[in-house]
Amino acid sequence: MKYIESSSKKETELELLTCYLRDIEELIKTFRAERHENMQTIQSLAFLGKYEELKQYLNKIVGNYRSIEKILRLGDTALTALINVKIEMMRRNNINFEVKYNGLGIYHT
Repeated sequence: MKYIESSSKKETELELLTCYLRDIEELIKTFRAERHENMQTIQSLAFLGKYEELKQYLNKIVGNYRSIEKILRLGDTALTALINVKIEMMRRNNINFEVKYNGLGIYHT
């Protein structure tokens, strides 16, 4: 009986980690694409001598990265990463959301 419970728990953990890894890979792809777009825009603005627009664009980028500082810490590494990835994906897609964390009682053992 304990073997079945342990096996089921490990399968669930594996599914969560697989989902987490998939989401992380998607976030990395998004970051890479965004970085590429940002670099092209910066290069174009500099080449065209549009320095005021360049400054505004850079301030916008810096503002986006500052929001990353607001990371939730839930006490479970996989869950924390998964939730934070989803939050960042929603933010990047301009989806309004609110996170209320009241303690889940989940601890990594």
